Amino acid sequence: MIYQLRLTAFCEHAGDFDDVLDKLDDLKPKMKVVNPGQLDQECSVIELIECHHDETPPEPCIILSHWENCP
Repeated sequence: MIYQLRLTAFCEHAGDFDDVLDKLDDLKPKMKVVNPGQLDQECSVIELIECHHDETPPEPCIILSHWENCP
């Protein structure tokens, strides 16, 4: 058995996520790849995204940081 945590959160400042991202950094060595090397492979992913959906007109998102453990 495995467990999955999925989180979507919005804040006005990227720094508001610093504590959460630090904790996730500590967990990275324990994060697993499900079915590695197979067609149904699923990797652990952490992204920090600059989101402009609240603007008029809305602008595209910008990925500020991306981490995954795919082999």
